Amino acid sequence: MIFEYVLAFSICSFVEKSCLDEKIYKTKFPTHKQCAIKGYEDSLNFIKNLETKFANDKKIYVTFTCIELEKPNA
Repeated sequence: MIFEYVLAFSICSFVEKSCLDEKIYKTKFPTHKQCAIKGYEDSLNFIKNLETKFANDKKIYVTFTCIELEKPNA
């Protein structure tokens, strides 16, 4: 069986004790590693680009997961 992966990304707040609805990327990654690297890169970039006071006041964090999908036979 051959698999591909999609990235599901969610923005959360410790203060609000909640997360926004997951955003599922349309891009399919050929490996779990490539998906995970994209998740870490995008998480870091998202946090870096937030206004500092907002990020600190709301205690913003990012969660992500790589969803494994069976690749259709070619």
